Amino acid sequence: MKKQYFCRFCGKEITRSSKSGLCGSCRQRGNLKPHKNNCGCPFCKAKRGETLGKNNPYFKDNKSKCIDCGKEVKNIYAKRCKVCYKNYSHESSCQCVACKSKRGEYKGENNPNFGNHKLAGKNGPGYKDGRTLAIKYCVNCGKEIWYDSKTNMCQKCWAKFRMSIPENNPNWKDGITSKKYYCIDGCGKEVWKEGNKCKSCDNIDRWKDDKYREKQIKLILNSFNTKPNKPETILNNLLNTLFTNKYKFVGNGQIIISGFCPDFINCNGQKKIIELFGDYWHRNTQERDKLRLETYKKHGYDTLVIWECELGNINKVIKKIIKFNEEQTIFS
Repeated sequence: MKKQYFCRFCGKEITRSSKSGLCGSCRQRGNLKPHKNNCGCPFCKAKRGETLGKNNPYFKDNKSKCIDCGKEVKNIYAKRCKVCYKNYSHESSCQCVACKSKRGEYKGENNPNFGNHKLAGKNGPGYKDGRTLAIKYCVNCGKEIWYDSKTNMCQKCWAKFRMSIPENNPNWKDGITSKKYYCIDGCGKEVWKEGNKCKSCDNIDRWKDDKYREKQIKLILNSFNTKPNKPETILNNLLNTLFTNKYKFVGNGQIIISGFCPDFINCNGQKKIIELFGDYWHRNTQERDKLRLETYKKHGYDTLVIWECELGNINKVIKKIIKFNEEQTIFS
């Protein structure tokens, strides 16, 4: 037989023995004022040994029995077991709160809690845990619903009803789900709504805008963390020795001019650009390079082009740069 332990103060059964021999509630009440010798509270009775063992009202043997079937009930305050309570039917003259509210005896001023705001509304006898005791049914499928619904429908029926309305259903198109729409630019791609463009055509139109294109190019180049390559480093050191703090490397996307990113730009008030063309990357880009120079000229910039192969003769490059700073013409 399993050994039982009881609180030495109140007599309640505890799961295991402790050093104090008290339950949790008695340990919390330890700082209370001392009671009288003839005190009748359960704590003092437990001290005097009057509620120990079977005298304790919380003792396991003191179980109540069902008044209908005679089975033992764990809850000492319950009159019926769970099975009998479910099958129990109230009489027509039952005086319980639920039956009185059904007969309308609790309406208005007849309600004993009338005027008491604490028991009004969802705190009243017609509610349990904030839920109404009245039974409601779905008007569509007849399923029982426990909650107060303005639509008087269950969740499934309400979802079906909402999606049957064309304005609420994103997949519904003019009452015909098989109808298809196509890009208005004439590329032939399918779109979900009439009068829309596909993503590719929409992006092409966006990139035609100079502000949007410059913004996107800057974001792309800044994400690469572009640094000068070897030829650009040689030319950058050369410019710093010839003209200190006059030219700055902007090939990392700091400055975009109509979609083109220059390599070096004059930061001393003069509108001059120096472009370094690599022998490999610019070998088949004559048309684009021509457009680049025309774009710079359109914005008022004078441009000097230096090829990578020219860096082998530094003296020639130095003369070319000095002459470019004295004149305001485009060299190539």
